[in-house]
Amino acid sequence: MIPIADPRRVRLASLYGQGLANREIAAELGISKERVRQLLLRYEIPIVPVRERRYLAAVEGREAEVVAEFLRLRSDAAVARRLGLQEQHVRRLIDARVPEADVLRRKKRSHRPLYTDQELITALQEAALDLPSPMGYQAFKDWVAGRQRSGLPWPGPQVVLLRFGGWRRALVRAGLPVNRGGGPHATYDLQDVVAAIAAAWRELGRCPSVTGYEAWRARRPGLPAPATARHFGESWDDLVAAAYPLVYGPSAGDGGDRDPAQPGH
Repeated sequence: MIPIADPRRVRLASLYGQGLANREIAAELGISKERVRQLLLRYEIPIVPVRERRYLAAVEGREAEVVAEFLRLRSDAAVARRLGLQEQHVRRLIDARVPEADVLRRKKRSHRPLYTDQELITALQEAALDLPSPMGYQAFKDWVAGRQRSGLPWPGPQVVLLRFGGWRRALVRAGLPVNRGGGPHATYDLQDVVAAIAAAWRELGRCPSVTGYEAWRARRPGLPAPATARHFGESWDDLVAAAYPLVYGPSAGDGGDRDPAQPGH
């Protein structure tokens, strides 16, 4: 039996473990590719595909670092650039270690809104001339039905809600009267919104879409509506990213490979 510490074996095993192909090892040692194959067998070095060896050489010992950077940057490409790794290696590690990683990979949608803030405010002010005061959500919805403005459909109340974070806030922005007491509507902050999304996520067993969250919330009065939630983030994806640590823990991915279909508790 050849000793494990045999210098030639150690050198060969090191090059092999670094992910070098047999031809590259042959060039390093000044021998033929066939001789490399023979020595691997002679030294009983387990044969592992070169792709696998390169992946292991790249990420072994850096798993926690890669996961931490991914949770911060939410991009395989950005992590690869920052850490000097191949994007395919980052993606493979993240898929194995971070549950529902695609939730965090979602890119922010950048699009030009159909209506400016001022156009929405003007629409509210014009409708208020014809409707009882303070103007209600449903009354405005009925009033805009079928109307057009400059060739575009008149903006509906949902557009207004999403833009200004609530019907009452929209009326205030437009300088219109509101119910003094604010009615029975609860007020929420970002923490409330994120906690509600996380609760839906745990119960549904998957990341909730806006529609999925609204269906879940419909059976649980007192929780913030999607329109209210959207006021606290640029997009729904930003909000679910904020809820992610509440579902999987602040250090998701540190515990080794896990089934990404099972949310943590």
